Amino acid sequence: MYKHCKKCGARLNLEAKFCSVCGTKASVPSGQAPSSPPRAANNTRTAALKKNKPAMKIIIAVAAIVLVSIVGNLFLLRLLFGGKDPYHDGAAVEQTIKTDRGYKVGNLKKTGWQLDIPANTLEDGRLYMRVLSESESEAYKSSDFELYGTPVEITMENNENVRLGGAVQITLRIPEELQKDIAAEELFFGVYYDGNWEYFFPDNVDLKKGTAAAEIYHFSFFGFGRPSEDQQIRTFAKNFASLQWESQKQTKNMTDSLQRQYEDLFVSMGVNNSSLRTQLALDVINYLESEKLDTGDMSPISTLANMANAVSQGQAGMEDFRGQLIEFTGRALYRVMEKDPGKFASLANVTGGLSTAAGALYEGDTEGALQGIASMIRGADPIIALADTALTFVKESMETGINLWTQNEIEKAYQVYIGNAAGKYGYDNGLEGDFDAIFTTLGGGERMMKINVVKRYCEKYGKRESDLSQSERDRIVSNAMTYLKRHFDERKISDYEISNIQWKEELFIAELKKQNLLGASNYRDYFGIEKNLSNFNIGDRLARLYKLKSTVLGVMDKDVAATISDEELVKAIDQWIYWGEKKDYSGFWQYMRDMGYIKEPYKYDPTYAWVLVETLDFENAEDWAASDAHPAYIVRHGYSSGSYSASVTYEGDDPYGQGLKGTLGVQAVFSGMPQIIYPDEPVSLNLSFNTTQNDVVKLAFSSAASADFDEWDLGPGAVTRGAKVFVNEDNKYHFVLDVNGNPTSYSETLTATIGSGSEGSRIALRTKFYMGVSMGTNYVYEWKQVN
Repeated sequence: MYKHCKKCGARLNLEAKFCSVCGTKASVPSGQAPSSPPRAANNTRTAALKKNKPAMKIIIAVAAIVLVSIVGNLFLLRLLFGGKDPYHDGAAVEQTIKTDRGYKVGNLKKTGWQLDIPANTLEDGRLYMRVLSESESEAYKSSDFELYGTPVEITMENNENVRLGGAVQITLRIPEELQKDIAAEELFFGVYYDGNWEYFFPDNVDLKKGTAAAEIYHFSFFGFGRPSEDQQIRTFAKNFASLQWESQKQTKNMTDSLQRQYEDLFVSMGVNNSSLRTQLALDVINYLESEKLDTGDMSPISTLANMANAVSQGQAGMEDFRGQLIEFTGRALYRVMEKDPGKFASLANVTGGLSTAAGALYEGDTEGALQGIASMIRGADPIIALADTALTFVKESMETGINLWTQNEIEKAYQVYIGNAAGKYGYDNGLEGDFDAIFTTLGGGERMMKINVVKRYCEKYGKRESDLSQSERDRIVSNAMTYLKRHFDERKISDYEISNIQWKEELFIAELKKQNLLGASNYRDYFGIEKNLSNFNIGDRLARLYKLKSTVLGVMDKDVAATISDEELVKAIDQWIYWGEKKDYSGFWQYMRDMGYIKEPYKYDPTYAWVLVETLDFENAEDWAASDAHPAYIVRHGYSSGSYSASVTYEGDDPYGQGLKGTLGVQAVFSGMPQIIYPDEPVSLNLSFNTTQNDVVKLAFSSAASADFDEWDLGPGAVTRGAKVFVNEDNKYHFVLDVNGNPTSYSETLTATIGSGSEGSRIALRTKFYMGVSMGTNYVYEWKQVN
């Protein structure tokens, strides 16, 4: 039970003789026994608090009367006047909460901790915030966690395990004596559970103001300070291991979606080596995913996602999207050529039109190089199909919803899902495997969950909530829920894999820390950190460094990237940042070549291919002459390599008066034979096969044409079981013209592939024609090394 001050209305304990707010004398009503304020549920922590609870001091003198304006039902329960530092003496605040109002609870100067609570975050009730005194904090000190200030206990209606309806900002004033020589990247918030601290990143450590802040989604027992180096690294790696696992899946999806389209684009630009095209496609995809744009923190693929909504508004939106994709692709190719533009320009027979742009780059004409690349891409037919595919990919990636919550919150929800966090983080017991209940609780109630998901979706993809229809909102929430559950289920299966990733990330992050790339003051210009470090966020820094890790590995030779040590990798990342801050990457490429990380500006393998070495003609003139010697037929033929014509005319008797007579004439022309054929790369031929004359009556003349890969010394009348035939898009390989005139001609593109050989081996691309007698041409290719 309680009583109230008759002057200011503050709520007082029954045994209090003076008001702790205004100092007015208070009396204890007769017949009432003193009682204590509500406390949190009993656990390890509350037991420790009782053990260390100091005796209540009676204030016997007040030097100055402080006038407190009471707003709503805010009461200061206890703020001891014995010292100016709340961390020494402790402090407590009670706040009556109304759902539809926002509140600021606590005061950084007087209580050390402060809560900024938006409206519609909590249900109606009483909130208690108690800052522990120095003596009470002894029970929570750890050799692994140096406290900066003292912990705070936040409860709602006596319940500490409270899930919030949205983000609440919690801010702490860092003790002044600890603000000197402070390392912002080493400071963490902690949550105390069952005798142990669990850590999470601050959103901001402002050393100018001497504050640290973070968003929280549940009330608990919080501390702030510096964990041991091992704990710092373990916390970083735990958060980023699952993100790395998710990123690897995203990279694979992106590669599967875009690689083939990019290779087609490079074919049209004259890059005639399949391995080089594959490597260029992977380099471009790596750029789209990992590069940070000068205009902000988004990657190119995220920028394209932001543009996806405009595409649905008409052709102009699609043109803008395609133009942006062309620009990003051009910049990615520019970065590839930057490694060694002179070498890239010298091999025009391999790099096609890109060699011209590389020449401009080699001569220092950056603008000319970029314009040249963009012009080639813009004029290539495959760019339309590529843009359509990229648009489909970014739209699908927008629907996943994995980034609609903070990584801390996803991690906590996942631990509850697999049964590792029963009754923690504001979740009730018994939620293991119950995704629907967890997902609803994740946002602090179904209504608030939907609001938060839609809000974050719009923030991420640059949309206005007011533009969304209800069906669009429902779809966003439904897709987010579906994908997140799939993410949880896949992760559950892959936990062993993720634990291995975590171990590897601990080693990588330890090296980042050792080489001071996590340091808030290091490379401020590159990372956009203000001089007073007021906008430093360690989570953002790590996320950016991971993008750089992907970028640097992507430009290395693949065998080097697979074996490089963490120490060498971090040094390479440091070089990228150093030269990037100077906006001149020439020094970085020189470093990479000096270290042997880039042996060539590009590598393609194999260096062997089928090279055209001779042409064998099979006219079969003697057989054609023998056919013409028949007394009833006149047979004529014409031959040149790949071009064949023939006719047959009947001049025999007509014993039954059927009117037998006429001539069938045809011509077949094969074109497009390549000089070099790379293994397993489609080879295309053009076939033009036409009827030149057909006035035949009551006779059955016909002609046929085809092509294949077979043994080089076989004539057109023979074939082995290992022959690989050329086919059209309908998989047809044998083409016939006859006197019936259906069809009268063919115009076909025929394709086939051939594998690799051994040095000196030969194969023939054979074109064949038949009209009673065969003739054809064997284009003989030898397996040999090429430039």
